[in-house]
Amino acid sequence: MELKIIGQSISARGGSNLIQYAPGKCLLIGGVQRMQDSIIEFGQFWTLTLPLKDGKLAGIWQQKEFLNQELYTGRSSQAATFDGVNKIYIFGGQQFTKNQSSDELFCIDLQEEKIHLLNQKNRPKGRNSHSINYYNNQLYLFGGANENGPLNDFHIYDIERQEWKQIEYVSQQISAREMHTSHIIKINPNFSKTISDKSNKIVDIFKSNDNSEQVQNIKKYNIQIPEQPEMSQPIQEVDEQQIEQIQQIEQNQLEENKKEYQLEQQYNLNEEQNQKDYLIVIGGRSGPIEFKSTIIAINLQNYKVDVLEQLPVPLICHTSACVNNKIFIIGGFNGEGISDKIFCYKDQKLESIEKFNQLMASASHYVKEIDKIIVFGGCNLEGDSNTTYVIQP
Repeated sequence: MELKIIGQSISARGGSNLIQYAPGKCLLIGGVQRMQDSIIEFGQFWTLTLPLKDGKLAGIWQQKEFLNQELYTGRSSQAATFDGVNKIYIFGGQQFTKNQSSDELFCIDLQEEKIHLLNQKNRPKGRNSHSINYYNNQLYLFGGANENGPLNDFHIYDIERQEWKQIEYVSQQISAREMHTSHIIKINPNFSKTISDKSNKIVDIFKSNDNSEQVQNIKKYNIQIPEQPEMSQPIQEVDEQQIEQIQQIEQNQLEENKKEYQLEQQYNLNEEQNQKDYLIVIGGRSGPIEFKSTIIAINLQNYKVDVLEQLPVPLICHTSACVNNKIFIIGGFNGEGISDKIFCYKDQKLESIEKFNQLMASASHYVKEIDKIIVFGGCNLEGDSNTTYVIQP
């Protein structure tokens, strides 16, 4: 669904970032507009506010100025991430007019409303079309491309020490990828395990022999009612025995239900405790015609790399949004044309959920307060776009 914009719209562009930084507010970063006779690289920042207008969601674009903004020059295909409090980090980006990729790391302090150019010990190569994620006071940088082609290096930046560390073990396990997306989520390392396996396992536990033995141990009574009506006392005694037996059966069932509930709760707790932090890398390109259809998982404890899932088609220049440990993969280029699909990766399963507009090189972010994914810009068959869309996850 297209978002209704109140007031001014902004220039069409691709290769930008959309980051939510406050309730109902997103920041649009950079981007490029390519025309037949010119290229415009954007260094401005725009806020998108999402109010309800006449009971319907709307959007208001306003240009945002920061102190030291002259430090940030126009670029596209940079990577940006939010620390969840008051800082946005931006690394790299492509500058067409200079024919180079940046290796700069910026921090936008939203409380100070100021841009800082950060120091970087062991600075990675300049790049574009890469990904970066904030997690536990560190930045996780993967892949991208520079003038020599796609990259497969993986770096971690310690924000307090302002120092990068390259994890070469990851590069030994994964091919180069640019034009991908990535997110950090928690998953169970047993990638073959699914929710259906979990349910079957619980059912199997409940079908154990212990339960059948308990049922078999219930005493059986042969209740006979005498024909003589005057013998009412024995009948009363038999009825009491029957009532006691029914009560015992009911009590046993309650105990069984309690055990089943405790087993299920313990299983859920074990599943949660077994979950590990993974960087999930989706699609990408390792060469001019080498498009990737795999979804890769990088374990952030031991840096082991595994293939998590396979997309139905290779995909580059897509956008994606993380929603409560689920990843929605939107649009992109599949090697034959611009995709109009939305895929959802959840519970270690991938499914196609609906069709979307044909769009690539867009920016997106999930806005929790309104439970919507906001998608901006990119390009379609007609050229660069400045349309804002709303997706219900």
